Amino acid sequence: MLSRYVPTKYFPVIFYLSLVDLKKEAAQKAIGIIWWLVDPILNTFIFAFLIRIVLRGGSDDLVLFIFVGMVIWRWFGMAVASAMGSISGNKGFIRQIYIPKVILPIRATLTETLKFGIALFLLMIVVIYWQTPFWQALWALPILLVVQFAFILAVALSTSLLVPFVPELSSIFGFAIRAGFFLSGVFFDISRIPEEYKFVVDYNPMALLIQDYRDVLMYGVTPNWTVLLAIFAGSALVIAAALVAHARFDYVFPRIVR
Repeated sequence: MLSRYVPTKYFPVIFYLSLVDLKKEAAQKAIGIIWWLVDPILNTFIFAFLIRIVLRGGSDDLVLFIFVGMVIWRWFGMAVASAMGSISGNKGFIRQIYIPKVILPIRATLTETLKFGIALFLLMIVVIYWQTPFWQALWALPILLVVQFAFILAVALSTSLLVPFVPELSSIFGFAIRAGFFLSGVFFDISRIPEEYKFVVDYNPMALLIQDYRDVLMYGVTPNWTVLLAIFAGSALVIAAALVAHARFDYVFPRIVR
């Protein structure tokens, strides 16, 4: 269905532009690509310090527990934050050259996915060092990655579609991403939430995905297939609707962005 709304001739362009984005961002930082690895590590140790030393909580695998959540959430948060303003932020470009505007959020999502691949490599090294039984369920990891990518793309396409019409939504979406970070179990076990507040995570796809990643990578347990199927099916429906809407407003975006 993607090729119906994004001609296949643009696929190499999307990939090329994503690589350009990576090279440009790496060149702008003194330590370049290393920062993509250092950032989640630093955040992990900050939260581990707060929980273990200040609050005197957490288990022996607290650092790994947080690191898994941090890497997985960062993929989602960075991709959506980058994609939601990808059309409105390129108003000069889309007014001069015609391309299907849906390419822009896809490009942003792919760029962050490539960066996530580097962080995932580091995560696997840490998991191996921790000697977890991850190999018992490692075959399920690619499925988890596909489901999360579909969910990220669904949110990215939806938000990038709405922001050009209502620019103020970018602030609301930004707040939602920050709130989601604290409500998705990045640094706490969602199973410990009191029953009356379970709805916070029961209807939060990222909280459920992070839990599934931990089951696979830390405990060697297969993920909840019912949850994964529901997230993937819902994401596929949203992607389909967003692609149709993007095609409908493709020629409208250059006139309304400001």
